[in-house]
Amino acid sequence: MSELTKIILGLAIGLSSVYSLLIWSSLKGGKDISIYLIGIAINVLIALWFWYMATRRTGDPQDGMGLGPIMLICGLITILIPLICVIVYFIRRF
Repeated sequence: MSELTKIILGLAIGLSSVYSLLIWSSLKGGKDISIYLIGIAINVLIALWFWYMATRRTGDPQDGMGLGPIMLICGLITILIPLICVIVYFIRRF
């Protein structure tokens, strides 16, 4: 298994567990889950956009720099969205 595949698999398992716990706990407490569904949608859109950028053959946006900066930005956003959802959950909880 390649390093990128391990990273993607770990990220998918982590995001799935975080969002499933947030949604399960919110439904159990009678709270609205729309903010978590929006977070999931944003994460999926970022993943699809990165996949599109990584598989494009022409028009490299970085002019030969590679996908490192784009991967860093997408990774940070992918981590920040669930973190914001967890913060919103604790604010609504208490």
